[in-house]
Amino acid sequence: MPFAMRVHLPRLTDRAVLLLLLIGVGIAGWPSLSTLLPEAGGDTPLSFVPLVPFIGAVFLMARCDGMRIRSTPRDGFVDGLSLLLLASASFVVLLVLPTSMSWYYWLDRLDILGLIFVLASLIVIVWGLPGVARLGPGLLYLLLAWPLPYLQIYNKLIPPLTAATAMATRAITPLLPLGIRSDTQSTDQLLIPFHGQLNHIVIAQECSGINGALGLVVVGLPLALLGRGTWEARVTWLALGLGLSWLVNLFRISVIAAGVAIWGPDVALNWLHPVLGLILFAISFGVLLGLAGFCRLDITAPFRASPRRAIRPPALAQVTWKRWVIVGATIGMCGLLESNLNQFGWLSESKLPRIGTTSASDLFQPPPGWRVVGSEPIDGWQPLFGPASISKLVVLRGPVAPLVFVQAVLTKDISDFNTYGVEQCYLFHGYSLNTVQHVALGNGVTATLIDFRQDAKQRSASLYWVQPVQTPSGTFHERIVIGTDVNAFKSLKALPITGTIAGATVVTKLSDSVMDILSPWGSGTAGPEYANANRYLEWLAQATISHERTRS
Repeated sequence: MPFAMRVHLPRLTDRAVLLLLLIGVGIAGWPSLSTLLPEAGGDTPLSFVPLVPFIGAVFLMARCDGMRIRSTPRDGFVDGLSLLLLASASFVVLLVLPTSMSWYYWLDRLDILGLIFVLASLIVIVWGLPGVARLGPGLLYLLLAWPLPYLQIYNKLIPPLTAATAMATRAITPLLPLGIRSDTQSTDQLLIPFHGQLNHIVIAQECSGINGALGLVVVGLPLALLGRGTWEARVTWLALGLGLSWLVNLFRISVIAAGVAIWGPDVALNWLHPVLGLILFAISFGVLLGLAGFCRLDITAPFRASPRRAIRPPALAQVTWKRWVIVGATIGMCGLLESNLNQFGWLSESKLPRIGTTSASDLFQPPPGWRVVGSEPIDGWQPLFGPASISKLVVLRGPVAPLVFVQAVLTKDISDFNTYGVEQCYLFHGYSLNTVQHVALGNGVTATLIDFRQDAKQRSASLYWVQPVQTPSGTFHERIVIGTDVNAFKSLKALPITGTIAGATVVTKLSDSVMDILSPWGSGTAGPEYANANRYLEWLAQATISHERTRS
């Protein structure tokens, strides 16, 4: 008698299923999401970013309506194709890009974008494209947790907005009967008297009002999308909120300036400045809620239960055990990729290596235990990397090992490194490339290791990486190439390496292998004679990167 095993799963509502998906992605992606939490304590446009995942989860739950989703016909082929594209995008963003982009991956925080792709993939698995169409606004809202757009807005919008705020403040505060006047020597300072002393108060970029404006958008956008009204009403309401936040910010700065004149700069800046911002934000948000009806936008509609909705029983989700298996496998793979990202140290712009002056002497500083035995600028590379570029050649001697040669190049345009790459340089000078492979050094840096030779006797190895560098003129890009003679390592029985070289995880090795396959140079086989030199260069590179982070 044939026996068929049947798996009975508890029937859940669509919102319960979505909640499980959100919890699964939250747990798997916690290494990325947890790094957003420290932003809440800063006075930056990113201070509201930690709220986005929580508000986005509520937004998605409010949008979830299984009856509406299942009323749209599904196409299995289209759903499968969409799932393939989203899964491929997740794979590329979370596995391949960390290796290919190296340091810039963490500055751009593409890991947050990868988690959104994973969540979209799970929605397709459970509900298909109709689910994405219904929950799409919530997925798009989650993009506000991606710091990169904020930084782009910050760089382009902050200067003119700060200037406008300073101009308005300098026109308003002198009207107060407190002796406040504008500083004629500066366009962003106020002169405020207190007990016979004149205090200079600077209207900095943090006072531009962008923080409150973005905060109102982060909190108000879901309400605008969930509310009942035309798109014109939604846009008008949000635009009114932006204008209101700017006016409230002017009032905040004026009150702080008055506080300096009345209570002194210590009380005004240390107590009034941080507290008043939170109070006025709450008040302005309350005023904005009251203005929704004026804009013909009903923001309370999603929270009012109609009699018909109250008596309608909740619909049960139609999720088979096979789909649950695929969902679990997807979340597990996401967790594996996220745990692999931990090795990179989660760098941010504030931790970039810094160069005090754009001169050749500052390009490379040897790590402890190494000493410079030769150094000279390279003047002939400006036609290649631009007139503002600087280059330097350094010769290092380690504890007891052979000499290592370092070439450091600083340029504004990172595309110059693609045009005049290290591999092309070796080929141009007649060398043969035995091996070109990617190496994860940790701390968010992936380097390229090259084993090459000129003939059967002359063998060399080099390792290079590109990193962003903060200079007085802004963010530049620096390429550091370290190389050595492989033959000099033949007589060494053991390398004088102190500490350990951070090993790559299985996922990182897989990612490096994918990038090696996609590399135009091919992998090749270097041979065991290169092993000691390669290991030595990796050790020096990791020590250099760690030293750079300490200097920053």
